Amino acid sequence: MKKILLIMLALVLSIGAEAQRHRVARASSIDDFAAKSITTDDGLLPYREALVNADAEGKPALVLYMHSANGRGSDNTRQMRQQGIYPIYDYMKQHGIKGYLLVPQCPEDRYWPGNRDYEAYTEPVKQLINLYQTEYDIDAAHVYIFGASMGGAGTWRLIGEMSGTFTAALIASGNYWGSDYATVSGTPVYMTVGGAEGDTRVGQFQQLYEDLLAMGADVRFDVLPDLDHGATCEQSFTEERIAWVFSHQDKASGIKAVLRESKVETFVTLGGLRTHAPKRGVVIMGRRKMMVR
Repeated sequence: MKKILLIMLALVLSIGAEAQRHRVARASSIDDFAAKSITTDDGLLPYREALVNADAEGKPALVLYMHSANGRGSDNTRQMRQQGIYPIYDYMKQHGIKGYLLVPQCPEDRYWPGNRDYEAYTEPVKQLINLYQTEYDIDAAHVYIFGASMGGAGTWRLIGEMSGTFTAALIASGNYWGSDYATVSGTPVYMTVGGAEGDTRVGQFQQLYEDLLAMGADVRFDVLPDLDHGATCEQSFTEERIAWVFSHQDKASGIKAVLRESKVETFVTLGGLRTHAPKRGVVIMGRRKMMVR
C-alpha cells in the first residue's frame, strides 16, 4: 500500500512539474495599466496603457497586445483578462525595456480582422499607433505586436496593411488574414497552434509556416502538444518567445539587426510536420538517435 501511495505521489508531482513548465509567470496586474481612450474616425476606442521603465534612457518602444474575441466590449476592462498581456509587461520590466504597452478593446459588434458576420476594426488601431508615433516620440525601430486568436488574426491583418511598421510579432493561434504573403513576409513572426486544435488546423498553420519560409521570411512555428485553442492562447506567451520578439530591431534604424544562420537544418515530427530545432526530446540525425534535454 505504501509503495502504491509513493507511486501516486510521484505521478502527482510529475504532472505538477509539467504544468509548471507550461505555466506563464505573472507578477503584474490590471492596476499597472491606465484606462485611456481616443476618438477615431470610427468612434471611441478604449485602451489600456502602461509605460514600463519610464525612467530608463532613450526613446520608448511601442508594444501592442491584440486580445481575443472574449475580450470584446466597451468597459476597457474585459480585454485585460487575457493571460498573455502580463508576461509581456513582466518581461519588459525585468529586462529594462522602456516602452508603452497598449491593449486596445474591440467593440462587441466588431471583429479585429473582419469576417462574414462582423465588420473589421483595424482602422482605429492604426490611428492609435499613429498617435503614439507622432505625439509620444516612440522609437520607430522598436514597434512590436502580439495577438491571440481573433487578436492574432487582427495582427496578421495589421502587419499586412502597415507593412514595414512592426519590428516583430508573436501570434498565438491566429488565423492568417489575406490572400498573399508578400506584405507580411518582411515582418519576423513567431506563430503557435495547439496540438489538440485538430489535424486540419495544425496542417493549415504548418503550410503557412512552410510558405513563409519559402519566401525567405524570418518565421518560427511551434505546435504546442495536447493544448486546445484556449490553452494555446494563454500559454504561448512564454519568456523564450517574448525574448525572440524583442531580440529583433529594425534594420533601418542603423542598429545591428538579428542575424540568421546561413546553415539551415530541417526538423520533422514523427507525424510528418516540419518544425524548428526542439528544446527537448528524441532527435534522429542521420542514423543516430540523440536525446535533447
